[in-house]
Amino acid sequence: MPTAHIIRLLAGECGVPVDDVDAMVWEKERVFLSELHAVAPIEPVLTVAARYRTRLPMAVGSGGYR
Repeated sequence: MPTAHIIRLLAGECGVPVDDVDAMVWEKERVFLSELHAVAPIEPVLTVAARYRTRLPMAVGSGGYR
């Protein structure tokens, strides 16, 4: 789900007016990119993915917190 959609959805659910969704999207991306150096693999997930590589089709993705 695109960030702008999430912002509008959450703002609507909370009754919070958001004047500039585009500015919020750009700020979110700026902060994400500034912290990208701190991203590290989650070892248990990496272990499972490595174990089943070439044996099971799979995809691993995360946008959440541990």
